[in-house]
Amino acid sequence: MAIEINPSAHEQVKYLLDTYLKEELDIEISEFKLDLFATHCTQAIAPVVYNAAIKDAQTYLFEKLTDMEADLYADERKA
Repeated sequence: MAIEINPSAHEQVKYLLDTYLKEELDIEISEFKLDLFATHCTQAIAPVVYNAAIKDAQTYLFEKLTDMEADLYADERKA
């Protein structure tokens, strides 16, 4: 499944990659190659980052729900 990002995000990825290539590696590439490279990086990295974010969110929510459950039972009164 292809990852789709909006055009402004794609432009930001291109800018960040271009800046890194120029400043850190002293490499200049054409706009066409930069576009292909940005698309490849997005397709390769986005699923990994997305899955990590989902896992972090699940962990956070599980911890909060566990805390909430403990708080609810802490005030339980015996009949």
